[in-house]
Amino acid sequence: MTKSSSRKTPNFDTEKAHASIRSGLGMGILMLFLGIILVIQLSKGIKNINRETIFFGIILIPIMLAQGGMGIKLIVDGMSVLVKKRNWMKGTASAQAEIVDREAVITYSSNYESEDHYYGLTLKTAHIQATADSGGQIIKASVSKRIYDKYAHRKYARIFYCIADPFMFLVQGE
Repeated sequence: MTKSSSRKTPNFDTEKAHASIRSGLGMGILMLFLGIILVIQLSKGIKNINRETIFFGIILIPIMLAQGGMGIKLIVDGMSVLVKKRNWMKGTASAQAEIVDREAVITYSSNYESEDHYYGLTLKTAHIQATADSGGQIIKASVSKRIYDKYAHRKYARIFYCIADPFMFLVQGE
């Protein structure tokens, strides 16, 4: 009989990292657009300096610098997560795992104001032996809805596991 365990998940939230990069790029494009407007307004103001032009520049420049800095920070934070994941992936081995069960649970609060989602795959992996005579280890893996849907009709999933700790792995696409 095979034993069931839970996997350890490396701390790489790539969906959040991609969202961070997109937000940072959006802020950068917005700041570029505002910068062009500012340059046009200031070039008009050099010929005819008035209070509105000075006020516009004094207010907008610090806001643009702060927003631009936040945009750069979002991009750097998102990229650092992706680089950490890439470096971790370089030290992994891959294996094919059989999907033996799927689980999708939605739990509502008592007053139906909030809900909690859980999506999981139960995988049988041959890279970890439960006992000498077993065919592999059964591991429960909590996954995102996107990954759950991706593997909804598949029998196998490719996993990338840490060689030093085979219970720490990512399902392909995470």
